[in-house]
Amino acid sequence: MGWAHSRRGHDRELYVLMRIGQGNLATKTWHRGIEEARLLGDAAVTGALIEDPALHDHLSKGLYQANLGS
Repeated sequence: MGWAHSRRGHDRELYVLMRIGQGNLATKTWHRGIEEARLLGDAAVTGALIEDPALHDHLSKGLYQANLGS
């Protein structure tokens, strides 16, 4: 359970960064994004990440906006 639980948390964080990078979520509402990801469920979150053709750009932009990028 430990590894799977940890991976879910990381997927949710990636989902939130993607949403921030897409302009659909503000960095100050991070907690709302995590809750949204939890409510959507693991399959939907993973699907959203996989299906985003600009995932790299959205994650990079999300990291930058959250002051987490270099």
